[in-house]
Amino acid sequence: MSPQQDSKAFKVLCLHGIGTNCEILKLQTASLRQYLPSECTYDWYPGLYPSPPAPGIREMFGTNQQCFSYFDGSAKGGMEAVDKLADHLLTHGPFDTVLAFSMGGSLAATLLLRPDEQDPRLREAKSNIKSVMFLSSIMPSGWDELESGRVTFLKANKVPEEERIAIPTVHAWSNKDVHYPGMAKQVMNMCKEETRVEVKHSAGHGIPNVQEEARELGKVITEMLERV
Repeated sequence: MSPQQDSKAFKVLCLHGIGTNCEILKLQTASLRQYLPSECTYDWYPGLYPSPPAPGIREMFGTNQQCFSYFDGSAKGGMEAVDKLADHLLTHGPFDTVLAFSMGGSLAATLLLRPDEQDPRLREAKSNIKSVMFLSSIMPSGWDELESGRVTFLKANKVPEEERIAIPTVHAWSNKDVHYPGMAKQVMNMCKEETRVEVKHSAGHGIPNVQEEARELGKVITEMLERV
């Protein structure tokens, strides 16, 4: 099967993992992107905080890579990262989907789950995300905890059904993820069952690059894009 061909353009916001960078994410997603619509345009959103390389990054991509995170590890930094992402969505959106890997998935989910009843600007920013592909995502931070000065992982059982992410989502994860085991499934369970699709792969805490797995994931993502 050849890469997908499609005349419709889709805007894709790309969020990398902690201890990597946008150039690495381009390489990590190269196999997958062959099977996404050919007219996709990609907005590679960089982290700004220097970070040690994630496990395996030096071995795979060399020792000269400058690696980054989206926040400095503090609760204040976490809130600022969400605010900066909201600013980007308002300035450059809307996006048909967000390609969110690892920490990028955590950032996207933290924004989407943040309460917005008193914040029309945040609501508008959220509305500029039409769907998300969560790729080996790690769990988001709870907004109440961040406001209290604590950085903790939000568990799915703390997200009421009516507050779950309702836009279409694809969740690619692996039972072989030894770095953040079970987290991607937690994120999946924070999304409404009727609008989410699960795709398992063998890439551990990574993005499928085996042709058969990349093709299957690309097919599922393309079907999601055609619905939004």
